[in-house]
Amino acid sequence: MFPTSTPAGPSITCAVFWTGTVVLFVHWDLRESTREADIEVILERAKEKYPQAKPRIISDNGPQFIARDFKEFIRISGMTHVGTSPYYPQSNGKIERWHKSLKSECIRPGTPLSLDDALRLVQDYVAHYNEIRLNSAIGYITPKDMLAGRHHEIHTERDRKLAQARQQRQLRRQQTASNQSQPLQGEQVRADAGYRRESLLSVEPVSNLVYEAFSPRPLQPICRLHGVARCRTESLGRL
Repeated sequence: MFPTSTPAGPSITCAVFWTGTVVLFVHWDLRESTREADIEVILERAKEKYPQAKPRIISDNGPQFIARDFKEFIRISGMTHVGTSPYYPQSNGKIERWHKSLKSECIRPGTPLSLDDALRLVQDYVAHYNEIRLNSAIGYITPKDMLAGRHHEIHTERDRKLAQARQQRQLRRQQTASNQSQPLQGEQVRADAGYRRESLLSVEPVSNLVYEAFSPRPLQPICRLHGVARCRTESLGRL
């Protein structure tokens, strides 16, 4: 649990639960101030959602966290409290990273104009962070699924889908290679027609001048592909 505030605005206080690299926001609140009583109320509401848990509170060394009454509240509630090192935010890096994500992805793009507007934006973002947003630190699953123990099931299902996709791609490549190695029927017919055309064109053509010299009839237009050989034979026979 760690409060953050702006010099002239309300502060957000979050009660966070994490194990290892998993961060789940159990309860949060946006208040004008974070006094000792406010912190105790937020912690108590968070503990009501997980009554069997015995959390360890990590916070900075603000006056509300070093007060005698707060220490007594921690002892009665069965919790433990650890303060971070002064001027060393890395000692509470997870919540500091959360603050950065909240500001860059929610507060600044949304630009809340009132406290109610800010409450709506933060509420939507926290729900998105816990239940929808995939976390790369825990294998691209949501914190809610990780803490519920569904990560093994999700990873197994992903592996199954990836193997199925690889098999389908392999079958498509094999079919494409087979189709390229065997020409289609229409392509074979066109290839045969091209071969016959090349054979006819290889016959030595007869020029118009030779045809006029050997033929008593007027020059008639003939087909270069089919009538060349016949016309040459007839012309030579008349000679």
